[in-house]
Amino acid sequence: MATRRRRPYSPEERAARDAADNAINAEGQALLADPAAVAALVARLATLPAPSMVCRYSLRNHALLDRQAAARGMTLTDVGSVKDWNLRGRSIRKGETGLRIVAPKGREQATTSADDAITEAPEPEHGPEHQDNSDGEGAARTRFRMVPVFDISQTIGIEDFEGEPLIVEPVADPVAALRDSLTAQLERVGYQIITGAAPAVDHATRTVTTSDIPTVDELAQALAAIATLPADQRPTYRPEPRPEPAPEPAAPADPARVRLDLGKYADAHARIRTDYTTGRSFYTVTGPRVSGTFTVVPQFPTESDHVHMLTIDYGEHDGTRSYDYRFRRPDRPVINGIDLVGGSGGFDAATVEQITARNVHCRRTLGPHHDAEVPARTRERTAAVIRAILCHYMTRDDLPALHRAAAAIEARNLRRQQEQGAAQLTARISELEAERAERAAAAHRYADIADDTEQLAFTV
Repeated sequence: MATRRRRPYSPEERAARDAADNAINAEGQALLADPAAVAALVARLATLPAPSMVCRYSLRNHALLDRQAAARGMTLTDVGSVKDWNLRGRSIRKGETGLRIVAPKGREQATTSADDAITEAPEPEHGPEHQDNSDGEGAARTRFRMVPVFDISQTIGIEDFEGEPLIVEPVADPVAALRDSLTAQLERVGYQIITGAAPAVDHATRTVTTSDIPTVDELAQALAAIATLPADQRPTYRPEPRPEPAPEPAAPADPARVRLDLGKYADAHARIRTDYTTGRSFYTVTGPRVSGTFTVVPQFPTESDHVHMLTIDYGEHDGTRSYDYRFRRPDRPVINGIDLVGGSGGFDAATVEQITARNVHCRRTLGPHHDAEVPARTRERTAAVIRAILCHYMTRDDLPALHRAAAAIEARNLRRQQEQGAAQLTARISELEAERAERAAAAHRYADIADDTEQLAFTV
C-alpha cells in the first residue's frame, strides 16, 4: 500500500506555527532568566527516575516543557517522541497535542555559528550526522527546529503489540544523573568547571565556579546564564566525537534472576527482591510482551502455620490499603501493551500449577481512577505469568521466613482491629448498663404504683 503523504503547510499555517513556536521559546527564555524558576525546575527534575527527565534533554528544552506543561495543568514524569513510545509498546492517545522542544534536524552551511547555541544535545538515537563539527564561517553546522514530544500520561498501551517492547530502566540516582547531564552540557559549549568560594560564571574565560561538589542548582544556574546571553555572544554547541563503545564484560550470574516457563508463550525472566520484614517478594519480569513487577505475599497467614494461600498484586505493593493507591503503584505490569491494575488473590498454594485465566482477576487502566476488564488473550498471558511466578515461589527455601513475617504483619493489623472492636464493645456495654439501670429504676417505680392499690402516688 502506498505511503500517504502529509499535506504541505500553507503559508498561513506555517506562519501560525512559527508564531506559536516563537511564543514557546520566549516563555522558555523567560524561565531561564529567572534564577528562582530555574532552581524550582531542577529540584523537580531531580526527583524523577525517568531517563528522559534527567539524562536526555537539555536545560533549555526542560524549560520549554515546563512552561507548556504549566499552561496545560500537566505534571510531566516521562517524555518521549511518537517513535520512542511506539518502541515501548505505547501509542499517543487520540486527541492529544504534543509539547514542542528543540531538536537537531540535519545540517546546513553557516555564515555564523552563534544563533543555535545552548540547544538540544543530540539524543541517544542520533548519529554523528547530528554533531556540530563546524570550524568557522562557511562550515557545516547542525540545524535545529521545533518538534513534538509527549508525556506518558498522553499515551496508552498498544494491545497485541508485535515484538518485545523496549524496556527503559529507571535511573537509580536521579540527582547524580542530572548533575552529569548538566556538566556535560556545560562542557559541550566549552565551559570548564572549577571550584571556588562562591558560584560564578566568567564568560571571558569560559569558566564556571562551583563548590567542591557541584550541586545541580549551581550547574543549572550557570547553564541558564549562558543560555540567556545575547545571540551574538552565545557559544556554539560542539559535542565531543563519540568514542567507540567498549565491549561489555560478561555479567556474573545473578542468583536472583530466574527463568519463568510461560507454557505456550516464549519464556520470560524475573529478578527477585524480597522484603523479609513484611514477607513480600517482588518479581520484576521481562519477556516478550511482558514487563513490570508482581508482588507476591502469603494470604491469610495467621490462619495456618504454613503458606496455604497466596495473593499477587500488580506493581510494587507496599501494603497500603487504598483504592486509589493501586493505580499509583510503581512499575505496574504491562502485558500485550496493556497496563494492569489491581491484583489477584485466593490462589491455593497446593494447586498453583493449575492456574488458568478463569482464576485471574485482570483489569486495565482507563484513567487515574477507572478500570475495565482486559481482552481474553491478555488475561491468558497474564495467567501464564502468574502461574510461572507462583510455581517458582512455592519452591523457595525461605517460605517459612516469608510466612512468619507476613503473619506478624497481619497479626498486628488484626490485633488493632480486635482491640478497636473490644473498645467499641466496652463502650456499648457501658451504654447498655446505663440503659439497664434506667429500665430497672422505671420497673421499680411501676412496681410501687402497681402495689399501691389504695392510693396512687406519682412522682415527678
